[in-house]
Amino acid sequence: MDAELTKKIYSRVPVLIRESSNEGPECNPWGIRFSTMFHMSNDSHLFSDYDGGEHLPLYEAKMIHQFDHRWASYGVTSDGKDEADDVPLEDKQNPDFIVRPRYWVKEREVLARLARVPRAVAQAYTSEDGRGLIAALANWVEVGRGDELLIESFHQSRNALIALAGELFAVLPLDPKDWRDIKIKADALNYQPLSEFELQLMKNSHDVWQAADKLMDGRSPLWFIGFRDVTSAHVFRTVIASILARAGAGNNMPLMLFDAPIAASNYAALLANLSALTLDFVGRHKVGGNHLNFFIAKQLPILPPDSYCEIDLAFIVPRVLELTYTSHDLKPWANDLGHSGEPFPFEPVRRAQLRAELDAYFARLYGLTRDELRYILDPADVEGPDYPSETFRVLKNNDEKAFGEYRTGRLVLAAWDALERQELR
Repeated sequence: MDAELTKKIYSRVPVLIRESSNEGPECNPWGIRFSTMFHMSNDSHLFSDYDGGEHLPLYEAKMIHQFDHRWASYGVTSDGKDEADDVPLEDKQNPDFIVRPRYWVKEREVLARLARVPRAVAQAYTSEDGRGLIAALANWVEVGRGDELLIESFHQSRNALIALAGELFAVLPLDPKDWRDIKIKADALNYQPLSEFELQLMKNSHDVWQAADKLMDGRSPLWFIGFRDVTSAHVFRTVIASILARAGAGNNMPLMLFDAPIAASNYAALLANLSALTLDFVGRHKVGGNHLNFFIAKQLPILPPDSYCEIDLAFIVPRVLELTYTSHDLKPWANDLGHSGEPFPFEPVRRAQLRAELDAYFARLYGLTRDELRYILDPADVEGPDYPSETFRVLKNNDEKAFGEYRTGRLVLAAWDALERQELR
């Protein structure tokens, strides 16, 4: 039954990213770019034990869960160690509460990894080399204007670069002897050229760093989706993703960054899809070890953005908004979803109902029947107590311990029935 149901799902829904092969080119309808921002060991020299005012928190995977970017927070134990612990309900119900990370990282280091700029610009931005930064920016503008794609030597390019940089910055404290031999990197062609607005914004800046800060800020997302790398088929949930406000992220929480200009409402649908029980059922069969590797994430059956109609988004987006926008730090995300009000209350009973409604709705989008959804929730409920398969045993056990019943299963099937009766909108 596991195999047949998985086969049915894949026959209806494509993989997240189909890599290029003899059968055709890559198909990436969401325009997703996987990224690991900071390596917890190799980049540890960039981390700080305190927020110096120019820092952002460094998120680790254990700090997030489905629809919850405040799952765990670090605190100092009695013996002086930093340890993460679950955030108490009273803190989650405080929209001003922000989790405390173990480390912080300078905002410039974060922007250098998030901004859609050529690699040379990002590298110069964190090098504290103002001359190299101006040169990288000037090269990028040169490419965007359609001039020579490669500047072959210092002698040929020096005057052109100085003149071009002079257009970008009112004050250019450089001497020609300071310029290095620079070649325009081919990857600059992969990025949208600087707009006239960006050029003017930079021109009006007081110095190169202020100009670069504005540019990098404007080309970096204010929120993104991160997911847990460390997982298993034998835990509460296997695919665990969350919306995060702009922050640093450790390598145990890879990011989904987006190149395609898709409406935020579709990203809300993507997050709901990643958190759906139906997807998790497949994910539990795909994850053979303890890691949700990129190649596994790419193979997950994810509904493409064009599969959602207005009715779908009208159902999904308000529920995702209410589940995710529980604190002020995600205001940019809420604004992009068309919400300008206050964060929503973090009420566990209400959240369980909303999640059940989304799970039922996505089961229908995946083309399941009610009995197939029953099977995903609990195979024994369909095939009998001796059937040699289980799906969400830990979820069921947790529910029975906390509520005296498999509450998730009851709520999801009740939501399915309400959808069948057209009682949910």
